[in-house]
Parts: sequence; C-alpha cells; structure tokens
Amino acid sequence: MKPTVLFVHSNSELYGADFILLEVVRALKDQIIPIVAIPGEGDLTLALRDEGVRLVRLGESTLRRVNFKPQRLPGFSLNLIKDIYKLVRLIRSEKIPLVYSNTSAVISGALAARICKIPNIYHIHEIIGSPEWLAKTIARIVLGNSSEVIAVSGPVRDQLYKYGHYGDPFIRVIHNGLDPAPFDKVENVRNAREELGARDGDVLFGVIGRIHPWKGQKYLLDAAKLVCENCPQAKFAIVGGTFAGYEYLIDELTNHIHKSGLENRVKLLSHRRDVPRLMKALDVFVLPSTLPDPLPTVVLEAMAAGKPVVATAHGGALEMVVHGQTGLLAPYQDPEEFANVLMELTGDADKRAGMGRAGRKRLEDCFLRSQFHDNVRLFMTSFLARLNLSETVLSRKAEPV
Repeated sequence: MKPTVLFVHSNSELYGADFILLEVVRALKDQIIPIVAIPGEGDLTLALRDEGVRLVRLGESTLRRVNFKPQRLPGFSLNLIKDIYKLVRLIRSEKIPLVYSNTSAVISGALAARICKIPNIYHIHEIIGSPEWLAKTIARIVLGNSSEVIAVSGPVRDQLYKYGHYGDPFIRVIHNGLDPAPFDKVENVRNAREELGARDGDVLFGVIGRIHPWKGQKYLLDAAKLVCENCPQAKFAIVGGTFAGYEYLIDELTNHIHKSGLENRVKLLSHRRDVPRLMKALDVFVLPSTLPDPLPTVVLEAMAAGKPVVATAHGGALEMVVHGQTGLLAPYQDPEEFANVLMELTGDADKRAGMGRAGRKRLEDCFLRSQFHDNVRLFMTSFLARLNLSETVLSRKAEPV
C-alpha cells in the first residue's frame, strides 16, 4: 500500500516555490498518496485539484515579517496553534508517516511532525542572510526539525550549513526543472508586446514575478532611468503581484515611476497567468534581486522562451546564467553599473538571439522538468526505503497533545 505524505505549504498562488510544490506532487503521486495543507484559495489549489489531490485548509500561520507586527502577532500565534493542532489530528487519524514542509516559512507541519514523532522533510527555496538573528533562527528551525533537507541550489545549502551543528541532517541539492513545451506554443506575441508597452524597433526589458522589496523592482527602476536617458529604444515592463499585506509596494512603484519621469517607458502590470506569452514578448529578461534569489523558476522560464537573462550576481543565478553566453551577470548594489550591463544588450539583436539560444540549450541540458521529477522520485524512493515505514514509524505511539 502506498504511504500517505502530508505536504504543508505557505501560499495558494502559483509563483516559484508554489509551482515547484505542484511539480513535486506530480512527480510523486504514483509512489505516494499526497495530502496538501495550504492556506486560502488560488491558482495552486486549482492545479492541485486538477491532479486529484486532497486539500486541507490552514489559517495564516506563515513566517513572514508582516505577521510579526504587534497588531498581527496575536492572530498569527493563535493561527499557528490552531494549525498545529489540526495537523496533529490529521496525522493521527490518517496514520500519516511523513510530513513534507515546503519552504522555511512553514513551521506548523514540522512542529506537528515532532509532536507525533514522525519524520519531516524540509524543501528550502529561500536564502535568508539578514538580520543575522533571523537567519540563524530559521536555519536552526529547519535543521533541528528535519530528517533530511532538500535545497534548491548550492547557495541555499551553504547558507543553512553556515549555522549547522554536529548531527544535523544531510542537505541534498535538487535543482528545479521546467517543461519548455508551453513556450513553443505561444501565439499573439505582437499583441503581448503592445500590452507591455513596446512597439517595433523597441528593446523590451522585463521582470516577471512577485513584487517584494528584495526582488529588486525598485532597483531596476533606478537603472531603467539611466538606460532610458541613453537609449531611446529601451522599454521596461514589471509584471507581478504581492503577498497579502504588501499591497503598498504597488503604490510605491507607481510613485517611483512617476517621479522618475518613466510613465511612457515603463509598464506596470499585476499578476498574470500567461507567463509564456509575456516572456516570449520580451527581448531581455531581468532578474534584479538585491538579495540572493535561491534558484528562481522565472529564470528557467526565460531560458525556455529563448531569452537572454540579465541577473544580479548572487544566489542561484550564479548556477543558472553563464556570463557572456546565456546572459550577463550584474552588480546588485550599483544602479549605474547595472544600467551599463543592460545597455550592452540594447543595440545588438544578434547577440541577444545567440544568448537566448544558448540559454534554451542550457535548460535542456541541466534544468528539464523530467530531470527534476527523476531526482525527486529517486530521493523519495531512497528515503522511504531507509525509513522502513511499516516497522519503524507506524509502530510508534504518538505523544498526546
């Protein structure tokens, strides 16, 4: 009989870590019976239902800075207690032998697993470097409440090991993967370029993804102002939504565009589902993160679309972008130098096309969805075999709450 695995996740939308959770479930659903505990409704819940996955509704008990504001902390704490209690009851009633916590932002699953004395696997998609106390706290929560850890890139693994202790679980790197096929079936690209504010002869730079302070959209605007002063053909597009509680960031970006005089050069759009179409409409994809981005799925999407990538030179981008071949690496604290890197690609369409082709080949060589699925299945097969579920886990008696 297939074992049941409880997946606990922090978000119901369909950005990077959400998309990867969906792919993990798809990869494993022939080996296990998945149950996914998730807050709210969104694109991810719709996709999981399409896969026939059973869903459990959680409250808002995710580790985000906004939840630690004095006015929100009591509600967050109550939700966390309720979610842990709910998951403990589920684990016991369903005799679930394994919890899979997706992202370090979720702790309810790990704590429920500890109470029930069953293993927890953490799949980490974040690099938290500062403040130091928070980075250490999160790393110790992850390493102290896991039987094994999956990291999406070497930099993610190294950040966790920075706070490692003797006896901590092994951290395995499994790079994310993507199926490029949807990017080969795109229509109405010309219309998409017009939606993004570009016409024939323009060079369209774009960033697609969640809007967040460290994701660097404001940093890109600072560089865009300098690029636009020197390159009349340059246009920019920022596409994405925010976490609940961070909606003010949209107003900040809108005001920054206005103050910079970029209203006719920058298009700001909310979250979209037609990412392949929008990505194909770009000339250059930009990843302007000011903090290390672990292994951004959106870069894989740009590679699938055959677009050159300009990424700030830290985090997982160092393992994805080959500087000078598939794109360019840029500084993350110097808007003027960042602008200079962007301008290297404004006047050479052949160079952009060549980098895009090289990026697509690198995706096919290193980051395919099928490779990711194989690696996840191999990991889970090995883990379940070592766990020897029927004899070592199901025979344990859980502690009373």
